Amino acid sequence: ILNKELNKVVGNRIKTIRRNLGLTMEQFGNELGTTKAVVNNWEKGRNLPNKANLLLIANIAKVKVETLLSEEEPSLIQLMIEGFEATCYELSDEIKTKLLASDPDSARGKIMDLYACRLAGRA
Repeated sequence: ILNKELNKVVGNRIKTIRRNLGLTMEQFGNELGTTKAVVNNWEKGRNLPNKANLLLIANIAKVKVETLLSEEEPSLIQLMIEGFEATCYELSDEIKTKLLASDPDSARGKIMDLYACRLAGRA
């Protein structure tokens, strides 16, 4: 993928993250200590955030920076795993591999069960 194309992919991800948070470009910029114009440039794919802002955006979205910058669209299960790991605890590679290889509905249910156990204080 060319840089311009990757910038657009990442820009769209940033826009989705911002919208999912219900924030305007200005509000999102304020959260990151930057301006609406800078956020607009990211979302349009004109340029990428610096490393510090990439880390902040990834933390806000509960994903890894690598996922944010990935050329490929991460699966919902991958995003759920990263969200779980960001808020609870890291899963073993074996568990992650099994979840990613299983039926998406089944994997989603298992991840939700992990959250339920965590909330009940059993994990």
